[in-house]
Amino acid sequence: MDRSCLSGDGRVSLDVFTLTSETLYGHLKRQAERIIVEKKAPPQALRIRMLVPSEDHPLAYPRAVDPDDARIHRRWRTMARRYARDVGQLVAQLEECGVDARLEIKRVPLTPTFKLYVLNEQHVLYGMYLPERTDITLDDEEETQVEAVDVLGAFSKLHYFHSRSLDPREVALFEEKRDWFQSAWSVLGSTGRREK
Repeated sequence: MDRSCLSGDGRVSLDVFTLTSETLYGHLKRQAERIIVEKKAPPQALRIRMLVPSEDHPLAYPRAVDPDDARIHRRWRTMARRYARDVGQLVAQLEECGVDARLEIKRVPLTPTFKLYVLNEQHVLYGMYLPERTDITLDDEEETQVEAVDVLGAFSKLHYFHSRSLDPREVALFEEKRDWFQSAWSVLGSTGRREK
């Protein structure tokens, strides 16, 4: 929501495909603090459409190596719900500041192999999730270690594509990513509820 990312009429649209929305939450929190605390000029409107994995669909990651151990999936589900709720709360705070802010979430029966951000139908950030074998510490009294497959999404390298690039290959990549999101949203996404 940097001023340089505003459309001509002061509107921001953001389409996101993500495993947990942790990175999105961190970015929105920084921008909301600039508006709420530092009194920076807000956009007139903010529209966020977020695609996240279905909670009931088995994921390639994060998961325990033991296929009968559901604890890592439950941990992911709790984390994904928390970040979605936190994003919703930030959107509500922005609305209280006079921003016409809306969040819509849909679920897809997919494990994201990449994270995708489409800003104002003009900019794309795209980065691959890299699976790795690791030990995950559960948040229980014993701090149990579980052998698992996971990704470090917060450290994914993001690639930038612009709709008005002079490089036709970059424009083609931009259009491919933008169109993928719209298709997945329309065809694969389960009906989401509109949240403020």
